[in-house]
Amino acid sequence: MKPSFYLMCLIPFLSFAQEHTNVTVNFNVNHIVGGIGAFDRSKFITIHANQIENEWDGDNFTDDLRKDFLEGYDVYLGRDTGGITWNLNYMEEDPVRPGYADPARIAVKGKNSRNNYASKTHLHKYENRKNHVVGAQLHPFWTGESQRATSKTGWKLASPTATGEYMGRYFNEFHGQNGQPLPTWVEIINEPAYEALGGKSNYTNSLQEIADFHVEVADAIKEQNPNLKVGGYTVAFPDFETGDFQRWTNRDKLFIDVAGEKMDFWSWHLYDFPAIGGRVDLRSGSNVEATFDMHDQYSMLALGHTKPYVISEYGAQTHDYNITDHGHLTVTGCFYVLKIH
Repeated sequence: MKPSFYLMCLIPFLSFAQEHTNVTVNFNVNHIVGGIGAFDRSKFITIHANQIENEWDGDNFTDDLRKDFLEGYDVYLGRDTGGITWNLNYMEEDPVRPGYADPARIAVKGKNSRNNYASKTHLHKYENRKNHVVGAQLHPFWTGESQRATSKTGWKLASPTATGEYMGRYFNEFHGQNGQPLPTWVEIINEPAYEALGGKSNYTNSLQEIADFHVEVADAIKEQNPNLKVGGYTVAFPDFETGDFQRWTNRDKLFIDVAGEKMDFWSWHLYDFPAIGGRVDLRSGSNVEATFDMHDQYSMLALGHTKPYVISEYGAQTHDYNITDHGHLTVTGCFYVLKIH
């Protein structure tokens, strides 16, 4: 597999204690991995944001935060989970199909959104800074147990088909033409198993409902727009070995068996926990390599081929170090995206 990194973010680290570090640089060494020997900021220095977000225009220290931050520091744009979710929370229900978003209102609001984007020509130059991944948040898209209603209009999606129909219509109406370009990758839902199946250490709960959800949503999206690339299940922690590999059997193997044919890519989140509850919980290195190998091997056995991966979050969390007695303050939360061919 050839790794191709698509998005990455900066993690600010503020320290009130002075530290001295000696760095030795050997200019006679050219480090090349996989034919790549130069640091590409467009792939590695990105922010989990979209250039159209209102926060760029807030009460900032500069008159043009987009330009100063994105161009001044040579930062790029990446994953967006806000617009598709915000618009569903404000979307009206179909008056003749309870539990479905009203197609007429999607079209009207989508046209308004496209026209608004078209009029803001100062935003268009930032499209070349995008590696576009769009994901739907768990609520209100999830239609299983723990489902929530839309936060502003107060109705619930009727089924995974209703979820997928809205998503497909959303991309058709809010993107393309004179609006934002269509995304390259669409994650069906963000981390559905983390809340529903007992967190990181659980290995007994089955992924069946989530896998079935992905099948129905993918079919409904493709009915509206067959060219969109959809994937899942945007797993927070693909810890296959947990419970003597029972987690693999009950979750990721099951997902390949049930939904694998419907997915255009696999979506994962990979994190290290270097300091959590006084212990170290790492997965980078050989654990990650083994995870890819095992998943690809079973994909070959079950489907006859492998699929691309979108790692839409990875990095490290610094739980125990967020605030320390030594006056260190860390800002955590890491949102990277890479695609592996």
